[in-house]
Amino acid sequence: MGRLKIVSIILKPVEIALLVVGMGFVAYFTKELHDEATKDDPLIDPYDLGTFGRYEFFLYTASVGVGIAVLGLVCALTEIPEKKYGALAMFVVQAIWTMQLLVSTALVAKTLTTYQTDIGLVGKISRCDLWDKAENRDYEYTCGQLTSGVVCGFIAMTVFAVDILVSFLSYTKAS
Repeated sequence: MGRLKIVSIILKPVEIALLVVGMGFVAYFTKELHDEATKDDPLIDPYDLGTFGRYEFFLYTASVGVGIAVLGLVCALTEIPEKKYGALAMFVVQAIWTMQLLVSTALVAKTLTTYQTDIGLVGKISRCDLWDKAENRDYEYTCGQLTSGVVCGFIAMTVFAVDILVSFLSYTKAS
């Protein structure tokens, strides 16, 4: 078994774990925020208004990324990337999805920074501080969940980028 194949096989479970953990944090935050937003008026669903669009886009990107990583693992185990066009196909798919992860994670990071800016209602306090200091809350969403999701997303994107390099090297070796 070649070194590139071993590296590729090792990277896939790391990608899967990071994406699943990141999805879990962002999904829990979104669920809790949604539940609080609809507690007084369940007829107006924030999902229908597009309020959670950035979170949904991240969740979509991460879930398809898990599928791509699983497919890549199956391909690596069946020696498809050792063929010239198998490696090229993996290179292209992973490159596209790395860019997708960059965009979706950056959008969630932008939302997080918005939550961390001062809202000016009660002196110098951000939404994150307000959520963390509020007592007797019915819902448990915090900026820490979004931060963890963003960190996992960016690390997963980096691992996908390393996997792109491995696929490119496999492609050039197969040529």
